[in-house]
Amino acid sequence: MTSIASIENTQNNNILNIFLVDKTGSMNICAQQTVSGFKEFKDNMKKNVDPNICVEYALGLFDVECNLHEYKNINEIPDLVLAKDYQENNKNHLLYEPDNMTALYDALDTVFKKWGHLNNCVLAIFTDGESNSDRVANKNTIFQKIRKLEEEKQWMFHYFGANVDAYKGGADIGITNTTQCDVGDMSSVFRGVSDNMTQMTRCQSQRMRHVSAPSQLMTVSNPTLTSPTLHREHRAPFEDELNDLLPPQLLRQKAQIFPDDEESQFENDVLSSNY
Repeated sequence: MTSIASIENTQNNNILNIFLVDKTGSMNICAQQTVSGFKEFKDNMKKNVDPNICVEYALGLFDVECNLHEYKNINEIPDLVLAKDYQENNKNHLLYEPDNMTALYDALDTVFKKWGHLNNCVLAIFTDGESNSDRVANKNTIFQKIRKLEEEKQWMFHYFGANVDAYKGGADIGITNTTQCDVGDMSSVFRGVSDNMTQMTRCQSQRMRHVSAPSQLMTVSNPTLTSPTLHREHRAPFEDELNDLLPPQLLRQKAQIFPDDEESQFENDVLSSNY
C-alpha cells in the first residue's frame, strides 16, 4: 500500500487505475463468487501488464462508507477474503464482508476528493444496486464532477451493473460506457472488468504520448461521437484503438455479459435502438 504522495509525485508519467467494488448487504448472495472473481480479475490484469505503461492501482470497497487502498503495482493488490478465511496479519488478505446499504455517490465523492486533481485516471465501478443511502453527495453533483473530470482531466469511466439496469445507472451519473452483468457468472464479470480496464489504460497511454507531440497530431473524424472527451486530437496510430472504445453506445453492445442461453431484455432494447 502506498501513500497519496507517491502517486502525486509520479503522476506525470503514470496512469492510476481505480476499481470500486460493492460490498453492500445484497452482495452476500454472491460473496464467494465475488471473491473468486476478483482473484481472476487480478490474474487477468497480470497477464495483460504492458511493461511500457506505468500504472498504479487503487481499490475501493464501499457500502455506506468507502475504504480506499493504494498499490504501486498489480502484484501488491491482496486477495479479497471472506471473514471465515480472513487472517488479519496476512498482507495478502483484504477482508470482504458484505453489509449495510448502498452509498455509491458518497463513495465516488470520496474518490474524487482524494484523486480528482490527477490526470488520465481510469475508473471502473461494480455494483449490484442503486445508490440509496448517500449522506454527502447526490446524483447531480456526481454527474457534474464526472463530466468535468472527462473534459479537464481526461478521466475514463466504466459502470458495471449486476441486477440493475446498467445503462440507466451509468447514465444517471454521466457514464456512457456501461455493462450489464449476471451475478451468476462472476468470473465472466470480472474478466470483463479486467479486459475493459486494460483497454482503457492502453488508450490513456496512447493519448498521453501523442498529445505530448503536437507537431504530429491529427484530428480523429467521426460524426457519431458526442462526448466532450472524444473531440480531442490524436495521431493516426491511435485511431483504431480509439474506435474500439467509441462511440460509447457500441461498447455497451459489445460488452454485455449474460449466460449463453439467456437473452436479456436490456440487450434487446440496446440493439433495437437507433445508436
